[in-house]
Amino acid sequence: MSGREERTEVSTNPDGSQSQARDPRTGNVAGLSWTTTSWWRMALALAVAAVVVTVDQVTTTLAERDLAGHSIHVLGPLSLKLEYNSGAAFSLGRSLTWELAGLAAAMVVILVFVSRRAPSIMAAVAVGLVLGGAAGNLADRLFRGHDGAVVDFIYTTFWPTFNVADSCIVIGGALLVVVFLRSPAKRRSPPSHTGTRPEVGNER
Repeated sequence: MSGREERTEVSTNPDGSQSQARDPRTGNVAGLSWTTTSWWRMALALAVAAVVVTVDQVTTTLAERDLAGHSIHVLGPLSLKLEYNSGAAFSLGRSLTWELAGLAAAMVVILVFVSRRAPSIMAAVAVGLVLGGAAGNLADRLFRGHDGAVVDFIYTTFWPTFNVADSCIVIGGALLVVVFLRSPAKRRSPPSHTGTRPEVGNER
């Protein structure tokens, strides 16, 4: 009968103390399983999404209350102006209101599952931003009573009117691109050979 003993990498600080080690095969903290890490990142993504939805809905409610019938100039080309968008983000696709609502609902469900497989904290935050933005706009379509329209109120002279949810979708998408561009370099880098290698022995 054969047995195998596996050990994880241990790093020692200059003062002789040992820091928390990581498994050289998975990159996870030693003693923290992949399942635990993935659920933790999913929780982070959902927490970010919850904050985004809260901020988006609060600002939307304030916009409907305070901007009805007039606009407020903020600075330079930036103003607050209430508009109702039946299309996608930044007033695109106005003739596809309910198709976009169905797409947004599907995106929310998919992103919830994707968040569990986020490869890093940055990726989890990015997924949370996109998820929260999609959920915020979906809430407008389903519960605001404007025939499926999204409430927009951030107006500039050079860009279509948008809202907090749209901003978070764009920022989250940009972060996901950064994560994607950084991933190939990590995969191409040779594996570390430091630490104790697995010991294989035979038992009779």
